Amino acid sequence: MGKTSRFSRVRGKPAVVDHVVDGDTLDVWISSREVRVRTLQIDAPESSTLRFGHADRCGAPAKEYAKTLVHRGSVVTLELAGSERYDRYGRLLALVHLGGAQAITWQQRMTRAGWAEVFVYGENRTWLLGILQSDQAYARTHRLGVYALCRGEFHEA
Repeated sequence: MGKTSRFSRVRGKPAVVDHVVDGDTLDVWISSREVRVRTLQIDAPESSTLRFGHADRCGAPAKEYAKTLVHRGSVVTLELAGSERYDRYGRLLALVHLGGAQAITWQQRMTRAGWAEVFVYGENRTWLLGILQSDQAYARTHRLGVYALCRGEFHEA
């Protein structure tokens, strides 16, 4: 079974949070399998030194805010959207609803609070893009999150 079809059945199915990796990535359990999820349409500062050799200055606070959205055992709903299912690191690309399929998304909360910026991976444009652009403008205007602590620089060592 190929990667795309392996998780096509998760649309609208709940996933159980294992832990927050950083502001745009989390590990969840789906059908007794742990899956790393890269949240679609946003990019947050890096909190780890593993990927680029350094953490971003606002990486730790972005991760701490993300940890207020979910905790181990929280139920989220993954929405597979856009044209790609995985990024180049093998992470499942999804919109993450904080509860049921109609709940607000992780992406909206992170962006409106100023801890993530709009980012389109490949051609993965979803219904959420316009909302996130408005949320980003709100955070920038009100100097929230990264706009307050890191002069709006999301990837600053």
